[in-house]
This record gives sequence, structure tokens and C-alpha cells, in this order.
Amino acid sequence: MRHILTLIFILSTTFIVARINENLEQLTNRYGTPTTFENEVYGFIFKDFTIKVAIHEGKAVALTFLKDDGESVITDEEIKYLLESNLGKGYNKGNPIGTMQNYDNGNLSASYVPELSVLVIMNTKKFDEYQKKITIEKMDGF
Repeated sequence: MRHILTLIFILSTTFIVARINENLEQLTNRYGTPTTFENEVYGFIFKDFTIKVAIHEGKAVALTFLKDDGESVITDEEIKYLLESNLGKGYNKGNPIGTMQNYDNGNLSASYVPELSVLVIMNTKKFDEYQKKITIEKMDGF
């Protein structure tokens, strides 16, 4: 029993925890100062992960996770942990599109692309609003 509790503690401190709807202050407290910023997308490097966070109306609307070295694969355990942390334990696994694995819980969705080892988690409605805003800003003046 003691070994199981130790393993659970190690796993819970090893994985990163990001949540949709966190604000920039919460993200900065969790990951430190952003390393990049462009078009309301903040970049962080934390525990062997590069994390890109799209902010809209002050909240995280999309999280992109990939291994910091650009070559390592996100493990099944890491994917499961990140999905459960954001979508909850009752998320649904959708039909794959090619090799891309899809997940959702009704309000939030996620996709994992094995060839790129990239996991994207998003608030679908808020991300669509963010995309529209960015497009309008880009196209202003045409």
C-alpha cells in the first residue's frame, strides 16, 4: 500500500497540470515567466514540455503541449493525465481522423497527433471566438 501511495505522489508531481480557463496570472504562477508572446498566445517551458496557451477574454482557451526537445513522444500516461485534468474523467473518445485521436466532453475538445507528438486541448466555443477575432484583426484594411 505504501508503494502505491508513493507512486501516486511521484506521478502527481511529475506531470504538468494546465487548465482551460486559467488566467495569465495563474499560468505565470504555475509555469514562470512566458518565454514567448504573439497574437495573445503565450509560450512556456515547464518540466520538459513546451506549452502554448491562447488567451481570449483573459482566459486560456487553447493549450498545446509538446515535448521541449521536439523529438520525445508524449506518453499515454501523460496524455491521459492532461485529458482528465482538463476534460474530466468522463471524457469521450471520438472517431479518429487518420491517426489523429480526438476527445471531448461536450464543451471542451482535444486532439492528439502522434506523428508530431502534439496534444491540443481547447474550449471549442471560446477558441472559435478567438480565431474569429484574430482573423478580423489580420484582415483589417483589406
